[in-house]
Amino acid sequence: MKKLVPLCVIFQLVFVFQLTGQAQLKKANLGDIVLENGKIIENCHLEYRTFGTLNQDRSNVVLFPAWLGGTSEQLIGFIGKDKFVDDTKYFVVAVDPIGNGVSTSPSNYIGHAESDFPIYTIGDMVKIEHLLLTKVFGIQQLSGVIGMSMGGHEVFEWIVSYPSFVKKAISIVGTPRMTGYEKLYWQTQLEIMKAYQSCDSCSKGKFLSLWLFLFAYSADYQNEIIQGNNFNQFLSQVREVEFNINDYSSQIRAIQSHDVISKNGGSFEQTASLVKADLMIIVEMKDLICNPNTAIEFANLVGGQIQKLSSPCGHISFVCETGLYSDLVREFFNKSN
Repeated sequence: MKKLVPLCVIFQLVFVFQLTGQAQLKKANLGDIVLENGKIIENCHLEYRTFGTLNQDRSNVVLFPAWLGGTSEQLIGFIGKDKFVDDTKYFVVAVDPIGNGVSTSPSNYIGHAESDFPIYTIGDMVKIEHLLLTKVFGIQQLSGVIGMSMGGHEVFEWIVSYPSFVKKAISIVGTPRMTGYEKLYWQTQLEIMKAYQSCDSCSKGKFLSLWLFLFAYSADYQNEIIQGNNFNQFLSQVREVEFNINDYSSQIRAIQSHDVISKNGGSFEQTASLVKADLMIIVEMKDLICNPNTAIEFANLVGGQIQKLSSPCGHISFVCETGLYSDLVREFFNKSN
């Protein structure tokens, strides 16, 4: 049986390359944050790591937010010379988005029950990260922003909500808004997670691994690794992932409501006209989690660069095909506007 590519991409990512030069985790206390729905996150803190050197005019900053359930630590393997973002050239700020269990999240919301944590959006994530950049670093413009999956959704929010703040933007398997299928996909996970919260004997970690194997890879990949009578052998290789249901569900709700089009009048054309950044999208045509066509439609209207890939790994192909992705990203960042 073909060896499984580690599926802890969305959670405890196991890189196929060695992690080196780990940067120290830092904490920014940002005070009370008023969310888009009017609710307040009290004493909000954002964790992050920095790589490289900030130049004198603060013009070489690249923001790199993590994916659903991901952390800034898991981004380390994508940062460095010959990787996605070259920290010998750029000052990279890798961010732990709210709700991931490191930055302010239901599981660490001091003085409150986990269930008290307010519902937030991708737009709220971006607003808080903008506050980090402007208040903590004094940055007035990003050289670039890059993200995969949920981080890729953030990229679209950045270029629409803060159009003059971003020079280059790269969304990898991200989208400007959820389709009906995607909303159903996330709602199904939410309902299952709700059931697991009332089942002490159930293995939520094993379920989530199986769920991600089912959707994060393409059907072609699954059919290649599960053949003949090896299904039990396949199951024996599936590891449980550790995660907090309330944290995970809070980020799912943010993803499920993500829609920069409706926030700006409901017109693709009108929303695309707001964008000033140089945009590149990398989409996977075998993606079972994020519909690539929505991002393609938006990028065409923006006049952005579109890379259509078709990896058997589907949604998590940025781990399976790191060399290809790294080449595409570095070329785009190195291109003059």
